[in-house]
Amino acid sequence: MGSSLKWFTSTDKETWTQVADYSGPDWQSNTTFVDILLEDVEESKIYVKCEMTCGADYTWSSVNDIQIKKMASDHDVEKAELKTESDTLDQYEELAYSLTLTYDDGIVSDASGAKVTFVSSDPSVISVQGDTLKGVNPGKASVYAVVEYSGKTVVTNTVSITVNKVQQLTGASLSLEKTSVMEGETLPYEVSFTYDGEGTPVEDSQVAFSFEFTNPDVVSYKDGKLTAASAGSTEVYVVAQLHGTTVRSEPVTITVTRIDWTELCKYDYEDLEEFSTEVPGVYSSNNIRIEKIEPGVGFNEQGICALPDPETTPDWDARVQGDVVYKLTAPEGAFEHLKIEYSGRAIMGGDMILSISENAEDWQQVSVMTNDEIHYNTIRTLNLSEYAAGKSEIYVKFTFNPTRFTWCWLNSFAAFSGKTSGEA
Repeated sequence: MGSSLKWFTSTDKETWTQVADYSGPDWQSNTTFVDILLEDVEESKIYVKCEMTCGADYTWSSVNDIQIKKMASDHDVEKAELKTESDTLDQYEELAYSLTLTYDDGIVSDASGAKVTFVSSDPSVISVQGDTLKGVNPGKASVYAVVEYSGKTVVTNTVSITVNKVQQLTGASLSLEKTSVMEGETLPYEVSFTYDGEGTPVEDSQVAFSFEFTNPDVVSYKDGKLTAASAGSTEVYVVAQLHGTTVRSEPVTITVTRIDWTELCKYDYEDLEEFSTEVPGVYSSNNIRIEKIEPGVGFNEQGICALPDPETTPDWDARVQGDVVYKLTAPEGAFEHLKIEYSGRAIMGGDMILSISENAEDWQQVSVMTNDEIHYNTIRTLNLSEYAAGKSEIYVKFTFNPTRFTWCWLNSFAAFSGKTSGEA
């Protein structure tokens, strides 16, 4: 009873530092266990001393067992091994590797927590950027790593790597289906690239490219599409980049012609004054009429719908498809240009397909408006000039395709006849 136990440490057995003091009730029986943590120990050797005192009642004290352990975080690294997935590497690729550390207590782990410095025998062949090793130029080079952990430094084995040449970008070219277009038209194009033919092949998808215009007001590029924005003329170039090399194509001249549009008809389901809800064959305006109604389509206050007949399609999941055919008549004997704008609506989902024909018999599908577009009341504009030019009349068919027992209808429709007015 009344005993005390003090602990000290020293690096030279002359200067002692007290690190713990256990007295009184904290030190009363041989079942007392004490853990003392010595932090920031930098010396390779350390001395530990304990001083015991007894109380006035002549009690005694003793230390039954002492265990000195090194914490796992303070173990020393004895060996570091560098492994690579391959001994060859293409230019511009990163080297895949693993680094394994073995410690003096037998623990094996990765290099987390250690300072790692990579060394390349030839940085012009394999570059070192932090912990990233990358092929730069064809050739051979060796790499190793210097690992520092808890004040100890070890060097890994050396790995020899061969860097292979990769084809280099040498040129780009632009091909257009046509170079004389009308305002609003989309210009289909193809971009191709050439390489020096030596080394590992390159995929065209690896090349980044953009367009440059001498007159960007005439043609625009957005979301992967070239569009004729306004009348005029411009030269367009492809600028391509790969692995630090930039090339420029020969220019292609695009001429855009302005079209003056005249409205043939326009309606929406809230304003049906120009839209007939009577029988096929009645004009809804001077230049458009409902030509034909196919089964599955009915009339209601919203206009024309794919409307199922409960007597013939009682199943809730039944799909009822119907067509409405419009006949568009050229205002001055023949169309030069023709475009339409339309939107759809659906209750519980549906698609709307647009087709075009010269005779109302042989149909060519032009566009599909999906359920999402219909749901958000998307207005779609289509230039039908390539189908209608030179014709006195053209037929447009909307196929309503509900996904369930529901309504799908034409929400708005407009048609325009156009004449070329020049380039400016």
